[in-house]
Amino acid sequence: GGGQFGYNYQDESDVVLGAEADLQGTTFSGAGVYSNTVTDSSFFEDFNSGEVYGYDRSAVGGGKITAGVNWMGTFRARLGYALTPSILAYGTGGLAYGAIRAASTHWTSAQTSETEPDTQASTQSMIPGFTTYTGFRAGWTAGGGIEWMLRDNWSVRAEGLYYNLGAPSLAASPVAAICNGSACAGAAAGSTLWANTPITKIQFDGVVARAGVNYHFNFDSDDLRAAF
Repeated sequence: GGGQFGYNYQDESDVVLGAEADLQGTTFSGAGVYSNTVTDSSFFEDFNSGEVYGYDRSAVGGGKITAGVNWMGTFRARLGYALTPSILAYGTGGLAYGAIRAASTHWTSAQTSETEPDTQASTQSMIPGFTTYTGFRAGWTAGGGIEWMLRDNWSVRAEGLYYNLGAPSLAASPVAAICNGSACAGAAAGSTLWANTPITKIQFDGVVARAGVNYHFNFDSDDLRAAF
């Protein structure tokens, strides 16, 4: 829920100009997951001993991203046309702003198998990467709606707004693989085999459909033309 206030100007024509501001709590949220599998094989020769080494490697990785908007507000201009003395169609657009939240977790599991000269396998320990983010974002909004003057100073409206608060990038802590055994392509047990820093770009946008009730402080019920 939330509230709004604004100002409308209408001369003797059916055109209505106005400005509005609103603020509301939201339940906008979403989540996504991903996964992937990679395998490869490699061979190399030790130039000192002449011995050939062969390795098969496999890795499975994935992650989860969650995001949401805690609250959102807008400052908008409004341009409308009175279809009848009591029904106004309008377009609107301007600034959108809000408090957002996001979190990401990334993981992987890998195994290296030595195929030459001996057969042995090593499952590598993994350090997952994660990050969280909360902050204020500003962007833009545009949409339109219909407002119906019920009686005296009261009207009801229904409108739809597209909002876009941008796409921040989130850098997680590094995801790393640690050698657990000897089958690590020559790396010592306990050493870091590789590490990377996942970066997730999250788009905060959507469409809001809402309805509301307004009270007009200067509505003249005796005026035959539309008055909003």
